[in-house]
Amino acid sequence: MKIKQVLGITMAMTLSVSAPLAAAVPAYAAPADRAGVTTLAAKNGLVKKNGKFYYYKNGKKVKGTKKVGGKTYYFASNGEGFLSVGSKKGNQAVAKVLTNVKFSNSMSKKSKLKKAYNYILSHCSYDITEKPSLKGKAWIYSKASQMMANKGGKCYEYTAITGLVAKALGYKTQIKTGKHKLNAKAKKYTEHSWVVVNGKYILDSVRDDNNGKGGTQYFYRTYSQIQKSEGTQYKVSKTFKL
Repeated sequence: MKIKQVLGITMAMTLSVSAPLAAAVPAYAAPADRAGVTTLAAKNGLVKKNGKFYYYKNGKKVKGTKKVGGKTYYFASNGEGFLSVGSKKGNQAVAKVLTNVKFSNSMSKKSKLKKAYNYILSHCSYDITEKPSLKGKAWIYSKASQMMANKGGKCYEYTAITGLVAKALGYKTQIKTGKHKLNAKAKKYTEHSWVVVNGKYILDSVRDDNNGKGGTQYFYRTYSQIQKSEGTQYKVSKTFKL
């Protein structure tokens, strides 16, 4: 056999063996570490798991605030994240609710809000506190923080934490202060505050916590629906956009 033929056969055999081996090496394999073991590239970016957000940098969960895709998120000490409410104190208060509530990827935004709303009702109770100064929005973050620290408050505390949780879950949120009549038989209006989401739906958590009906009478209902079923009437004095 000629030398050229032998070389040709040898090269063909070499290529036929090496090609499958090369194809078996994953394109995403990272360089070998010091021990000679090939490792995969570290996880990076925003991840949604079990209905909650996490942000990874080099395989580690980020904590604190992080801007992602034009939105600012807050990631709690356990790495769970939600849309920032614009205040460190407010974010920390919201984290005490949302990190203790279980979600799933299939849950709607409203279902998540209801579950968080019910958590507030089951872990807080009505208590007499001082009326805040209603100048600016600072009182909202302070009252939300007090609510989760003391597990109690009156309408302002309930409203503050409920509104911030709604904001963190992606709702367009307003906090209203003013007066209301508890029912159709009430002769006078009394001081009150409540939440309105998406410009239409009321979240009045203090009323739901006080009426003992399982948090359904004042959750995600319009003014007319509540007046019809409960007889409650609202008068708005101030509106705070979150």
